[in-house]
Amino acid sequence: MEEGVLEFAVAYLAGVTKIYVDSVTGGVIPHHNGDDSIEDTVPSATMLAAITLAEQALGGGWMTIGSESESENVGSVVEVLLLNIKSGMLAQADVVAGAVTTVVEFSPSSSQASKVAKILAALPLIVVSASDAVTATESSYPGAGINEIELEVETEKSGTTVQWKISLVTADLIEVDAFIDATQPIGGGFRYATAPTNFVAGDFNSDGMVNAVDLLEAINMWGAVNPPMDLDHDGVVGAGDLTTILTNWS
Repeated sequence: MEEGVLEFAVAYLAGVTKIYVDSVTGGVIPHHNGDDSIEDTVPSATMLAAITLAEQALGGGWMTIGSESESENVGSVVEVLLLNIKSGMLAQADVVAGAVTTVVEFSPSSSQASKVAKILAALPLIVVSASDAVTATESSYPGAGINEIELEVETEKSGTTVQWKISLVTADLIEVDAFIDATQPIGGGFRYATAPTNFVAGDFNSDGMVNAVDLLEAINMWGAVNPPMDLDHDGVVGAGDLTTILTNWS
């Protein structure tokens, strides 16, 4: 089994079924049959190529801090989020069929600005790039599809944690959130794996809820270009995005 995941064969009534358990939290990790809905994913090689193309398109001074695969009318789109380490600006590069189709630079919203500040402060600690994290994913989870990678920085009394979160679906169709330490050479492997945490559209600050905080952030960015907050992909934060926020209100 994959690192961090335990497999159990359980006798239940007249049959035997397999369940997968997170070795850290003890939670059951979803295992999907062919007719189950799972997140959009792309192979590790596709994600790696998209990150490389996006970084080449933006040039020096930009680093990838996240990347997500989406299924759209044109096919699979990899949306690469990059940070300019000098200006603090963000950019999203969309990669389709091995080519960068659009690049949009934009000022971060309030929650994005908080994340940017944490990443910039942690830069001296980071030795593992997004590309390194994807390569490590393929090594530890051969044949997995990647839905999203994200650089996370959390500061607590015990210190600062800087890690890559990789949301993936294994070759056995197990959804896993894997975490790799961004401050240690890749040889250290994955820190741990957990059952996936899914945030709904409109949860801009990733607190698990769509509420007044997210609504206020959308209002503050009204009419602005901000691809991660442009939920209906019409080019700006506007009425369509407000509809999604209200639909997913919790």
